[in-house]
Amino acid sequence: LITNYSLYMEDAKNSYIGFAKSWKGVGNFAVGMHYLNYGTFEGYDRYGVPTSTFTGSDMALYLQYSRKLSKHVSGGITIKPIFSQLEN
Repeated sequence: LITNYSLYMEDAKNSYIGFAKSWKGVGNFAVGMHYLNYGTFEGYDRYGVPTSTFTGSDMALYLQYSRKLSKHVSGGITIKPIFSQLEN
């Protein structure tokens, strides 16, 4: 199990959690989530008039599988959907 939490400039935050397990004769599996929050922003229209505040964030989930194919070759697959929320 691995976790990470980082603060960037202003309100931006980055967090990660992941888990990996290996089964002999089957292969290696891993799951995890990466989340990035960009903080709060002030919204303006094209004339510079304030509208409202908004937030932005990205989240990526992943599922991985890998295994040794021969003495010198390994192979695997990763599925990683990414979800983004920016403004409205």
